Amino acid sequence: MLEYQPKCRDYMASITHEDATVRTDQFRAEFVWEMLSACEKRREEMINTLWRHISELKLRQSTAATYVANSVFAIDERSNE
Repeated sequence: MLEYQPKCRDYMASITHEDATVRTDQFRAEFVWEMLSACEKRREEMINTLWRHISELKLRQSTAATYVANSVFAIDERSNE
């Protein structure tokens, strides 16, 4: 991830891949090449970790959406009484 805004690092931290972030003001092609080479060696591990974290975030999002939907429907039902 090219970190052009702090939110980029925040996102990568949320999926435990903060170490795969490069600030645009500190971009060095050699460093990025080394990082990509290291990532390629750990590809399977990174894919599995990423899948786990995205699945957890998806579940949290789904749970929150269900809570919001239930709250909205509860308000609608009260207003129809």
